[in-house]
Amino acid sequence: MGRYCRFLHIVAFICLLPGAYSQVYINEFQAYNASSYLERGSGNFPDWIELYNGGADPVNLSGYYITDDRNIPDMWKLPSETIYPGSYLMIYADKIAYKTHTNFSLDGKGEQILLFTPGLLLEDSVSYGVQYPDISYGRYPDGSQNWYFFEDFSPEMENSSNHLPLAIFANKAQFSLEGGFYAGSQSISISTALPAAVIRYTLDGSVPTPVSNIYTGSISINSTTVIRAKVFENGIFSSPTVTQTYILDKDITLPVISISTDGDYLWDDRIGIYVEGTNGITGNCSDVPVNYNQDWERPVNIEYYDQNGNPGFNQMAGTKIFGSCSRTADQKSLSLFARGKYGKQEFEYKLFKDKEIDEFKSFLIRNSGNDGLHTMLRDGMMQTLVKDRMDVDYMEYQPAIIYLNGVYWGILNIREKINEDYLEANHGVDSDSVDIILNNYTVIEGEYTHYQNLKYFVRNNDMSDPDNYAYVRTQMDISQFLNYYIAQIYFYNQDWPQGNVKCWRPQTPDGRWRWLLYDTDFGFDFMKRTDNMVEWATSGTEYSTEMFRELAQNDDFHNIFLQRFCSHMNTSFQPGRVIGIIDSLAGNIEAEMPYQIDLWNWPRSMISWYDQLEKMRNFATTRLPVLTNNLKVRFNLEGTFELTTNVSNPEYGSIQICGVEMPGSITGSYFKNLPITLKAVPSEGYIFYGWDGASSSGNNEIELI
Repeated sequence: MGRYCRFLHIVAFICLLPGAYSQVYINEFQAYNASSYLERGSGNFPDWIELYNGGADPVNLSGYYITDDRNIPDMWKLPSETIYPGSYLMIYADKIAYKTHTNFSLDGKGEQILLFTPGLLLEDSVSYGVQYPDISYGRYPDGSQNWYFFEDFSPEMENSSNHLPLAIFANKAQFSLEGGFYAGSQSISISTALPAAVIRYTLDGSVPTPVSNIYTGSISINSTTVIRAKVFENGIFSSPTVTQTYILDKDITLPVISISTDGDYLWDDRIGIYVEGTNGITGNCSDVPVNYNQDWERPVNIEYYDQNGNPGFNQMAGTKIFGSCSRTADQKSLSLFARGKYGKQEFEYKLFKDKEIDEFKSFLIRNSGNDGLHTMLRDGMMQTLVKDRMDVDYMEYQPAIIYLNGVYWGILNIREKINEDYLEANHGVDSDSVDIILNNYTVIEGEYTHYQNLKYFVRNNDMSDPDNYAYVRTQMDISQFLNYYIAQIYFYNQDWPQGNVKCWRPQTPDGRWRWLLYDTDFGFDFMKRTDNMVEWATSGTEYSTEMFRELAQNDDFHNIFLQRFCSHMNTSFQPGRVIGIIDSLAGNIEAEMPYQIDLWNWPRSMISWYDQLEKMRNFATTRLPVLTNNLKVRFNLEGTFELTTNVSNPEYGSIQICGVEMPGSITGSYFKNLPITLKAVPSEGYIFYGWDGASSSGNNEIELI
């Protein structure tokens, strides 16, 4: 192995327009600010650009523009700020679009930055190549034609004489023992191939700095410990940080995630994201300002080990506090983000055994929201219940043991994060070209016009008209919407539909709206706001039920909703199946629950946990008769009859009733005097022969009443 890691850089060039305005320079910038410069206004680590006045006169930047696209010179208008001779102004490329915060960010893979005068004359520009985490790129001396890389970045100060024309980094430190699970005390050695280099290390989760402990000999540990090491040598940049967590004397039955970071990023009153602190805002069930309500992202290292102790990934990433009212809990949920500025754009690992997705740009470790005090699996159970049984966008679930800076942090649930990255991973759509709407009005991604037009059409046109209904089917996925509604009503989710409603569509000519299933913690008898969930979700005059109410005027929609509901009550929601899933998921975490409870008192006790699980089992047992009666009353139905279906040999194929696959031979109840669609689906290599019994048709799809 060579002495250094050398990275080739595409040489930057400067384009200057001579003239009266040629005295304000793009002097230094950082396109991959992972952890080096915390901007106090936003509380984050943004891309930044430093402007420098190299002339003899003050310059007021009112009417100046800055952009990363030569074809859009007026992309961001700078505020009315004056730069005096020899002074600097910081511009933050973080898409906040306010004052000195631009509406664009910088591409760390390389692009250009351009500064234009009020008359849209080019004042200064730089085209640059690949950048590196926490390394800036700038002129030396200030305002000159010479560009260098800086590890000693210097926003609003003279650029450092400690610079390199090419980004050359020391090799990473080598550990004698990989992180993982060990019995008893351990001794770890750290080495480097650079004879003149110094290895510095930390044991508190922070990144080593030039003043951290110098490694002089083996490190002995007798409890779970995080060791982070970095190599320093004069004349080149320090190495990337290597992080290893050694978990001692711990039996595991779940995957383990170890998160390491500077403690100030979590606990400091001013910048910590995990505390009430002194720099917060109100909201999310907190009437007083708290830090954990801020949209702050902090750099962390994440190590993942599967339930057998095998390593999955070990990389830098970003984290934010996640959730609404559950932020007030002592054990908080976290969002985790892979970004180029941390080194990798994805977490390259198959987090969930039942989804063929092995690259994630983001995911959650969730405290089970409002259910954290009860079972810690309620939402995960409901989402598990519908997967493989209906076409609905759900969040995968995998409980895990968490360590934070080497400290046992209990159980959090690994979940998919419902955002544009989820849509790309699950549906193959372009994450930059989607619309996501929250609670009927709030735009999360994209734009509102298409959804607004759909709502307007449904509200102002007769949905019983087949032509109008046919048009709506081109604008939204009716079948998926029905599945979503059936699931939420069965769940008895009392925090819906007045809230927690998300829908999305790809921004394509034929893109249709679909609904996202998430945050169902108030389901399965968690809270009772009404005794009749059917009435709650399908009637009234509220905006939250409008789409369903209007569509239910159409006979096809009305009939398929009710009879498909019956199909799921006959199969997916049968008490035996539901209780089996509850027991299976509870068994996954039962051995770890005493440690979780001892640490957080969350849930209150094992007895309380068992009681809550029994409450869910009882709900599964009693739900279907209540639901059937609620549907009969709400839709003025005449009662039910039993339908038996059978396949001559299950290997030959299957039967779908109202779009729901029947598991072999089954007898179930359906509502009288409403049509039922049955479809025979032959297995590969077989053809459908015909029906026998209530129909003798030779068509593979029939309708019965």
